[in-house]
Formats: sequence, structure tokens, C-alpha cells
Amino acid sequence: MLMKQFAFILSLVLCLSTVTFAQSTSRADELMQQAQTNLKQKEYIKARYLFLQAYNAFSSQEKYDKAVECGVNASALYHRENYYKEAFELLRGAELLVTGGEQKSGKAMPDLRFRINKERLQMYINLKNPARAKEQLTKLEETAKAAKNDSLNNDLLYTQANYYYTFGMNSQGDCTYIGAVCESVPPNEKIRNMPPRQKKGGKPCAVRSTRRGASVSRQSSAVHSISGRATK
Repeated sequence: MLMKQFAFILSLVLCLSTVTFAQSTSRADELMQQAQTNLKQKEYIKARYLFLQAYNAFSSQEKYDKAVECGVNASALYHRENYYKEAFELLRGAELLVTGGEQKSGKAMPDLRFRINKERLQMYINLKNPARAKEQLTKLEETAKAAKNDSLNNDLLYTQANYYYTFGMNSQGDCTYIGAVCESVPPNEKIRNMPPRQKKGGKPCAVRSTRRGASVSRQSSAVHSISGRATK
């Protein structure tokens, strides 16, 4: 009789735990959705608050991918208003979260580190700090290489181009931008879309793109991850 009562109580506790976890999970997703809605409506302060709440909720559930996404968005909204200290601290926390996740799972998470470092790079670009920006760019290169992901590699090229153009290294930006365009074009289209000098065996860096600034800003999600954010 005692065993039956114990089994009943245990099953009841497990059932309640499952319901509570499901509710907290749906609440985190709801917060994230509300944040995205407010962001589209340019309600930046409210969006930032909701992204922070979602970040904390996903962190407690060890949902690293969504936690990092919300953390990066909240950080971007912080430094949009020049709250750089808070933005840096939030990214540092997200980085520690990822480190903990890697230790628990025994697997590296370079794609999540890429997102964090990319936002930190944007902050140093906004602050006109080329040395620290270069440090983040190097980290991005390392994480993209570790991820072995074509999408991240392409993102990296556009990010590099944006860095070079921002700090006046236009020839290097041209070279990187052309490489990014070539990476994004299907193999059977590359020859047709290749600049004239490159078709004939000339160096890609010799080709200038007169619309490079607009093209990089339009095609790279690394330039502005938050709608309406202007480079300071």
C-alpha cells in the first residue's frame, strides 16, 4: 500500500514538473515573439526589456541558441542608445553561458560564439576603435573556421569588407567584397558574373566596385543586426 502511494506521489510530482517546464518554455518563446514585434514597431526600449526577459528565461532552460539570439539583440538595443557598458556586460554573460553549455555537452559551439563576437565587433566599429575591432575580427575568423559552415564563412567575408571600408582600407575591402560575392554565387554562374579582369586571370583586388558601400550594407546582416540602428 505504501509503495502504491509513493508511486502515485512521484508520478504526480513528475507530471507537475513537466507542466511547469512546458509553461516556462512557452513563456520564453512568447517573450521573444513580443520582443520581435515591438522591434518591428520601433518600440526599442520595450523590445530591449522583452529580449532581456527572454534571454534570462532561455538561459535558465539551457536553450543556448535562442538565449544567444535574444542576448545579442538586447545588447544591440543597449548600444543603440549608447549604453555600451551594459551591452558589453550582456555579451560577456552570453559568452559565459555558451562556455558552460560547451562544458556540459562536451561540444564546441562556434556558431554561437560567432554571433556574440560579431555584435561586439559592431560595437567597436561604432566606437571607432580599429585595434579592438581587429581583435574581434580575428576571433570571428577563428570561430568561422572551427564551425566549417559555408553560411558563416560568407557572413565573415561581408563583415570583413565592412570593417575595411569603415576604417578606410578600401582596396582590402574591394578584395574581400568581391570574394564574398563570388562565394554567394552558384558555381555555374560564377564565370558569367565575374568581373572582366578576373575572367582573364587578373587579380580580383584590382577590380573596384563603385557601389561597394551600399552593397555591403544591403547584403550583410553583420552591418546592422537591429532594424533602425545607425552606425554612430
